[in-house]
Amino acid sequence: MSARARPFKPAFWTPAPVQASLVAVTGEARTEGGGPPASLPNLLTMVRVAAIPALVWLLSDSSREAGLVAFGVFFVASWTDFFDGLLARRYGLVTALGKLLDPLADKLLVVSA
Repeated sequence: MSARARPFKPAFWTPAPVQASLVAVTGEARTEGGGPPASLPNLLTMVRVAAIPALVWLLSDSSREAGLVAFGVFFVASWTDFFDGLLARRYGLVTALGKLLDPLADKLLVVSA
């Protein structure tokens, strides 16, 4: 009995399963039943990453107003983390890119604060 070794392949290299609900003709990735676009969770993650420079800039200012605005930016960014995960799981919009970017965005946001 010969055991053949399989090469190591991380999970994020595996392509996400193609869902039958995607509309290939228009190029828009939408779910049946009027669900959100397939890229919406990834877009929310990108917004969270884009908020990091603004958060760092606001935290570098020592005024009270900048601190309050920084709190607001961090609060909104934290809620986008909740909603992108909720949308991805509820509508089956989990992608390989999302599996990679979401934890990375979380860590960057926390380290920047």
